[in-house]
This record gives sequence, structure tokens and C-alpha cells, in this order.
Amino acid sequence: MQFSRHINCISTFNFTVVSLSYKLLTVHSVVIKHKPPGRNRVEYNRERRCYGVESIAQSPYIRRMHESIGHAQSGEGEDTQLQYIVFEWMDSDLCHQSSEPFRSGSQVPRIVAKAVLEALAIFANVGGVHTDVNPNNVVVSDVHGPSPTVKLGDLGNCMFYACF
Repeated sequence: MQFSRHINCISTFNFTVVSLSYKLLTVHSVVIKHKPPGRNRVEYNRERRCYGVESIAQSPYIRRMHESIGHAQSGEGEDTQLQYIVFEWMDSDLCHQSSEPFRSGSQVPRIVAKAVLEALAIFANVGGVHTDVNPNNVVVSDVHGPSPTVKLGDLGNCMFYACF
């Protein structure tokens, strides 16, 4: 197995987001969210648990989690190893997109609205709510192409008000 790593780190709130490319038969890019050992990060653990809800994990409107690495199954005690969540790669977020190309005649605002509302409906159907919907947490790919992909991400502030 041959790996080719391209690392771009953004450290905020003790997380490091890393893009990692690897080559097997095809090339896949991923984003890795990192929780340093010994840190109690409620948002990190909440995000990881949200993906345990099947309708959230399988939604085409919510950024896909590929896997979580280094998490104890029991959930007891302080974690002493590095922990990671591996997410699908998306080109950008809305915060880093210029709005000028989309102000007139573009379908992108409708696609964004539909994707975000569909994602929120999934949360509502399982008794939850995403409390941090903002341009930083709406991720996009191929935004200037014929079929833009829009998904809601960063589930660390999601809350569930009913048992599922």
C-alpha cells in the first residue's frame, strides 16, 4: 500500500483538520478531525456519536464520516491515545465562496437551501437539532460545475431532545 500525504493543518478549539490523500486503486481525499489525548472535548464526542444514528450517517445531505480511529468501546475513563474522525473530502465551505457568481440566474442558492433543509429535517425526524448552521458548516464541492454537492457538516453542537 503506497501513501501520498498532503497535509494542511488548521488548528481551532484543539482540533486539527488535515487533508490526507492516499492511493490504492484510485485516489481519495479525506479530512481528519483530531482530538489530542487527555482533552475532554464534549463537541468532538457528540459529533462522533451523532453518526451512530443511521439516518444521519447515511444522509446524502450530511457530510459522511468514513470511520473513527482510536476510540475506546467502553467510553469509560480518560482517553490516553490520539483520536481521529475521518470525513469525506469536500472542496470548500460556503464561508470561502464568493457570492458574486451566484447572485443572478444561478441554481446554487436553491441547491444550498434544499440540502440544508433536508439535513435539518433528518435531525427533526430523529428528535434532534443542529444548533450551529452557518456558512462555515455548509460544505460544497463542484460549486461551479453542472452538479454542485452541498452538505451540512460539523455535528459537534447537535442536540437530541427525544430518545431514539
